[in-house]
Amino acid sequence: MKILIIEDSEFERKYLVDVLREWGYENVVEAECGREGISKFVEEKPDVVLLDLRLPDMWGVDVLKEMKNINKDVNVIVVSIVRDEQTINEVRSLGVVDYIIKPVIDENKTRLLEAIKSCESER
Repeated sequence: MKILIIEDSEFERKYLVDVLREWGYENVVEAECGREGISKFVEEKPDVVLLDLRLPDMWGVDVLKEMKNINKDVNVIVVSIVRDEQTINEVRSLGVVDYIIKPVIDENKTRLLEAIKSCESER
């Protein structure tokens, strides 16, 4: 399974890579902004995308919309600090697998693993 992480914080990206590797996911691709993320999405064709919403070059919701235009069945898990209900509802209406609030520790870490495993079972 190939996983693409779109996250501008190097610390957060590296943490997620470490967590994924701890769970046995070795095929991980990283992007630090929305445009790079979309480009890597097209090139790499990941099975799952972990997407932050606050990116330096574009709003993560727009990244999600572009990815859905490219492949409507893409498995996206939003991992963000954004907590407002309107954004969460908009993202859910676009068909994400889950919306996980940072930090990804304790129950959120478990929830992330469950969300990724649910994508595996759909393959």
